[in-house]
Amino acid sequence: MHRYRSAIVFVLTVAALLAACHRVEEVPLGSAPDASSTDTDSDSDSDVDSDTDIDADTDSDTDIDSDTGSGTGSDTDSSSDTATCPFDCISETLCDLVGGEVHDEWTCEGVNICCDQDPLEPEWTLPDTNQTLCTDFDEEWIWVDCDAIDDGAWLYGQDGHYQSAARQQSYDIGDGSVIDEVTLLEWEQCVAGLSGDDCTDGAALTGPWEGGVYYCDTLDLGGHDDWRLPTALELMWLTDLEASSSAINPDAFPAVPWSNGFWSSDEYLCEFMCWGTCYFIFSYWNTGSGPSLSQADWAAYTHGRCVRGEPPSMASFTSSIVAGDRVVDHYPTELTWQGCVAGLSGDDCESGEVDEFAWGDGLAHCETLEWAGHDDWRMPDQNELATLLNLDACDPAVYDEFGVSGFDESLWTSTTVAAEQYRAKMINFDHGELWSTVKYGLGRVICVRGGP
Repeated sequence: MHRYRSAIVFVLTVAALLAACHRVEEVPLGSAPDASSTDTDSDSDSDVDSDTDIDADTDSDTDIDSDTGSGTGSDTDSSSDTATCPFDCISETLCDLVGGEVHDEWTCEGVNICCDQDPLEPEWTLPDTNQTLCTDFDEEWIWVDCDAIDDGAWLYGQDGHYQSAARQQSYDIGDGSVIDEVTLLEWEQCVAGLSGDDCTDGAALTGPWEGGVYYCDTLDLGGHDDWRLPTALELMWLTDLEASSSAINPDAFPAVPWSNGFWSSDEYLCEFMCWGTCYFIFSYWNTGSGPSLSQADWAAYTHGRCVRGEPPSMASFTSSIVAGDRVVDHYPTELTWQGCVAGLSGDDCESGEVDEFAWGDGLAHCETLEWAGHDDWRMPDQNELATLLNLDACDPAVYDEFGVSGFDESLWTSTTVAAEQYRAKMINFDHGELWSTVKYGLGRVICVRGGP
């Protein structure tokens, strides 16, 4: 068996740890940092949202009959009913990016233009968080069916209100490996060092970051030898954010050491965490002053799980000014982002002052936002907002296409912490940390629209 021939680089462990209803043997080389929150806040969220959604919709298409005969075989006339675009109504920036041909003789709604282009296929699919329920406040925060909160009501716009069946977590479980049917990545089923149908044979291995890299690079599993350590985002996409007992699918990935972390391949300048009942520590080995523990300390309880397949490219962010507002299109995910943090505006997001909101008010802000000629904005979920993290940058850890002003503090996501319904996920772009805080706390907001 060559499956774990590189296991010598990890430190074998021997203490018992309860994980996903199984016992996993690990060496207690120092207690792990406390990843749980000890907030004892008595939630008395008294946010009063007086949302007044005023749609000043003044669509007045003006068709100038300029019969150009542009090779389409269709004459245009002065009737707006017959002069609608027969191609794709997209932003001018996107049309230019894909080499499309602009047709001014046809009209589109809003600020989009008529573009004759080859269909643009996303490079990869962004998985959903798997959070299908919503939370409401009735003396305390509770889970409710999302249909119980009407569109336009306070707390509408949560993660669970926006679902995509094509992006829901789905796995094909094989012999020792698992294929993610959304991302098409193939994962090592058991934590390094464990084996068997339920991953309870053997002992879970821990070790330094270099050991994890070597382990995956030399892994021979299922007839494949092209395994690698996953990226930080790939690891995060495994989390099931509606589960509170084990934040990863226990059928696909049994016996996960829920109190320990997993190495990613990213050499990150800042700290980046994915907290939950099952949490991952991302690339702490080279963060310098970020963590309070040394690489050797992290190695005592950090695991490896390998993946194969092409990692997602985070390129293709393109910024533009539409109707006087900055927007950023991300073509792999088909998302369009508000180009400035809420409260800021201008070509470089230098005008105005940053607004901060309690979570419920932040949801309402995005739901009622009119920006760049659109009013269908929403607060992004955890997986969506995390795509803005630039792991090669710091202070702030965001891509240059966004106005960097306002990214020096934490931004809300629409995703609730499954085990603590009074908390919601946030991302601190100042140093790239994914964390959570109480919903009546204050945070910044950037809104998003579109997606599959």
